[in-house]
Amino acid sequence: MVQRHRHIVAVPPILLLLVVSLWGGVRGVDLTGAIVAPDGVIFGGEGLKRTSIGESVVSSWSGFFFAKESDGNLSVAAISSPVFIKTASDAVLMPIGWQWRTDEDLSRIPRHFLAQYLTDVVSYSSVKIPTVFETVDAWLVASLHPIMRDQVWVMEDPDGLDESDQAIRLMRFLQSDTLREGAAPFTVERWGIEVREFLEGADDPRIFLNQLVPHVVGMVKWFIEQGYPERASRYREAVEDIASEFRVFLSEESKGILEELHSDKGIILDKEIPNEVTEVNESNEFSVLEPFDPETVKQQIYMFLRDIGALFTINTEIVPASLSSAEVHEIVFGNHIFDFVLDMNGQVLDSISMDGKVMAYPMTVEGFREWVGRL
Repeated sequence: MVQRHRHIVAVPPILLLLVVSLWGGVRGVDLTGAIVAPDGVIFGGEGLKRTSIGESVVSSWSGFFFAKESDGNLSVAAISSPVFIKTASDAVLMPIGWQWRTDEDLSRIPRHFLAQYLTDVVSYSSVKIPTVFETVDAWLVASLHPIMRDQVWVMEDPDGLDESDQAIRLMRFLQSDTLREGAAPFTVERWGIEVREFLEGADDPRIFLNQLVPHVVGMVKWFIEQGYPERASRYREAVEDIASEFRVFLSEESKGILEELHSDKGIILDKEIPNEVTEVNESNEFSVLEPFDPETVKQQIYMFLRDIGALFTINTEIVPASLSSAEVHEIVFGNHIFDFVLDMNGQVLDSISMDGKVMAYPMTVEGFREWVGRL
């Protein structure tokens, strides 16, 4: 399997290929993967959408989500838009790539579920952001949307914002920073500033602080496991600075979690971790001495894959490696997600994996195209 290097890749507008029928029924699939009655539906679309599902109202913006209600319980998966769910007794804010069920916490959407639905929705490359947010739900969703959040985090708070709204926004921000393209450093800095302001104004800072610390540390671990060292370092430093400033309010459990971050049993991060955007493995077999234009290679690879029937999603990544090759991650053929190395000169795909399962042998492009056509 090819060694994966995390690079930030902008998805061009030409990748926005498919649109789903907004109100038509879609294959009903429980979020655990079991096939159920066909009552699940894809909702959303361009701009701000508010969708009533039973007694709940779900807000999304320029993107789509899956929802299914059964026996009074609601299941929602944020496919290409963050969602804000307002029920009779609860309010839930969900970043892209996460799922939720009534009375449960958020969890990651399974890859096989995304493979079924990502091919049916369009991703939006731009959106008009209002100068003032008139409603809290719109502001919350925009705060986590990858094409809006960097602007929204420096805007004025909307009228009607309460403490619980702000708390959930601050908590979920890290979970929104799990896509290929990370939040801008100044946005993360702004998040840290707003955490401090929230703690300074809270009646009892202990409650939020001792929920935040284990949450951030858990996300730091996730960033390391997923190959995002810069993000891991950034949030580690942020939570340490916050904890140091408000140490008097830390519980013993939170202190232990922070100490474990530096222990042999925990996670030790080097302060000098290279930038994710420019990180290069010197032993990479695809490195070349001859200079090349990565954007040109990326566009050539994109057009080639498009022409052989590939479908692109918000998670697709093309990482140029040489004048004629690139690592391709999370691209869809049929209902399956693939990773591989594509050599244009040799017309060969190597290091292929399908839905996370590594294949033993390389394939010619023509052989691969014929094979996926039969899947």
